[in-house]
Amino acid sequence: GRYIITQTHNGLLIVDQHRAHIRVLYEQYMKQFATERSISQMLLLPLLVQLSPKEVATLSLVQEELENAGFEISPLGGGDYSILAVPAGTENAHPEQMLVELLNADITTENLHERITHTIANVLSQRSSIAYGQYLTQAECTDLLDRLFDLPTSTFTPTLLTCGNTC
Repeated sequence: GRYIITQTHNGLLIVDQHRAHIRVLYEQYMKQFATERSISQMLLLPLLVQLSPKEVATLSLVQEELENAGFEISPLGGGDYSILAVPAGTENAHPEQMLVELLNADITTENLHERITHTIANVLSQRSSIAYGQYLTQAECTDLLDRLFDLPTSTFTPTLLTCGNTC
């Protein structure tokens, strides 16, 4: 399914597994970005992407953060770019769409580094999380709940959607 039902000392807890996984991945990416450069996964064949002039301008602002997140992007000229590597674990998350989504996110110049890092972590976590309705084994459910409850704030996703409700 879609939900994990577990017993707590307060009663039953119903957890949206997709949202919970987004929260866990978001915190994992934020911690990773704060401590080290992310691991890249080189693509077997480079992906070509055509960027608008606005996206090209945004790319010039956020290139360093994207590289620290694990992207390797090479200009080809005329708004064309080649994606050579993506953050490890996201290679099946449509990297071209992910890059365009990142470049079109509402990023202001105030607290630029922090906002870019948050945006990258948010997009990566949403793009690489388990799909709605994907069935998890008991061990996978337990692991996800353990990782979720180890977080300082496990109630909401980065976009403030609730992860679970107590009954």
